[in-house]
Amino acid sequence: MNDYELMRVVSLLDRLRQRFAEAFPEAEPDDWRVLSPLVRLHVQSRPITLSGLVTLSGLPYGTATRHIQRLLALGLFERRLRRAGGKRFLYYPTSDFLERFSRFAAGVKVELAMLMGEGQGVEEADFFLGGLHQKQALSERQLQEIRAIGEVSDLRFLLHEDWYFLSLRHAWTDLRSRLGRSSRFTLLPRPALHERVWSNAARPLSEFDIVALPAEWVPPLAEAGALLPLGAAPGAAEGAARWPSAASTRHAVPAHVALDLLAVRGDLCEEASVPPPASAAEMVEAARRLHDPRAGRSGIAWSGRCGGDLGRTFLSLLDARSPLAAAPGVEALLSSPEALAAFECLRALLPYSAPGVLEAGEAEAVAAFASGRAALCLVSSLAASRFELDLASIVKQRVLYRPVPGGGAKRRISCDAFLLAVPANLPEPRRALALRVLEWMEARQPERGLRTSPLFSLAHDPERARTSPIRRLALSLEREQRLGPRAPLPPPGDVAIARILGEHLNAALRAGAADGRVVLAGACKAILAASPKDRQPSLAS
Repeated sequence: MNDYELMRVVSLLDRLRQRFAEAFPEAEPDDWRVLSPLVRLHVQSRPITLSGLVTLSGLPYGTATRHIQRLLALGLFERRLRRAGGKRFLYYPTSDFLERFSRFAAGVKVELAMLMGEGQGVEEADFFLGGLHQKQALSERQLQEIRAIGEVSDLRFLLHEDWYFLSLRHAWTDLRSRLGRSSRFTLLPRPALHERVWSNAARPLSEFDIVALPAEWVPPLAEAGALLPLGAAPGAAEGAARWPSAASTRHAVPAHVALDLLAVRGDLCEEASVPPPASAAEMVEAARRLHDPRAGRSGIAWSGRCGGDLGRTFLSLLDARSPLAAAPGVEALLSSPEALAAFECLRALLPYSAPGVLEAGEAEAVAAFASGRAALCLVSSLAASRFELDLASIVKQRVLYRPVPGGGAKRRISCDAFLLAVPANLPEPRRALALRVLEWMEARQPERGLRTSPLFSLAHDPERARTSPIRRLALSLEREQRLGPRAPLPPPGDVAIARILGEHLNAALRAGAADGRVVLAGACKAILAASPKDRQPSLAS
């Protein structure tokens, strides 16, 4: 090591020490030896005793104990009884400490980015700091291939906000691959994505090079001339064959699927001798038996917010009873016995649901379950990944994942397919660039592309080892040939139908309405009378 290298190392260490001192001005030099193992154990969901923490610190017992007691007094640590009535305590970082440590870690990430040549002014969110598995997501050969395309770092993506596309962004923006910056990715929830896709299609020139679309959006966009035909792109034929709603087009390639799940706290079920629910009635009964407000825990969390959130929850329960592909139209869909049963299920769950459930979206439901404030959770497989990945989750490795209870044990399980497409209003030469990158991403040859596939998000995610229960469920359903595409809803389409349903159902549940037939008939009438602006957007407008 020469003098220049030595000075860079010393300078980096000085900056890191300064950042730690700014985050924790009250810290003493040896506090790090207690703080770092506690953070590591918290991320791994492994609470620890006092003696265990002392051992991990490597400090003499008296010295380590003094540091721990001081950090407790400062509010950086907390201790909780291992079990009610016991005498042994487990030690945890407080939320204040985790927040401050996260800010410190973000500063370290900036220092590493600058060290790797990003220059001054780099933002913490610009890049992803992955581990060895992330570095291995793309081989050197793959990186050379994609970089050889040229201008790839300027590519702009419009994607659905989920863990698969987050993983794709991570692979793209990892500090060691650096194909582009996070600011080049726009990730939106489904309703906002729908609006943005159509507004982007109406622009003279597209803001984005590659867009993600649910399969049922592809045909109307293609018919409106908003998507570029892919012709002989590797995945176009597979996308049309696998997802019937896109069968009339060759305008998109498959990316991944999402299925609706019931997340179950397996440990709580075991303690209370409650079998994991296999039917809708058992789900209600489990929610009732595990509902314990005195312990700060509700029976179940779900998305009940007025509009699309509650509408999608209802459609998930309905699809679990009778796959939506069997419904010829809105009237038949909402007048069916299965629709009435889905409404009655929501009514039955309401008393055992998380507080404020009728104002909660999926993010609030996920937060309630991940923090231990709910025993069950109706959730998409994409959001369920957070139970295993989030720093603040206390339910890691304690969750059982099941398809949403409803029909028979061997029923077909519907899933949402997401595909990737290129906007037709993309100018040359960006059009050629986007097509080349999309072909590279979709490549099936070994050691080429990002290997997108219908089960990528569950089977090939870099964090797959920590989401293995979800992955195993999806793969078992695929092997049993029970996993199939969700049929597109009739006009005015999935976004409008979910929103209108959610508005009527939310009002009915708040009012304590008991007659589901009246509620569903009112929602059906509103859907059929949807104004033109509520129906499929038109580029001409």
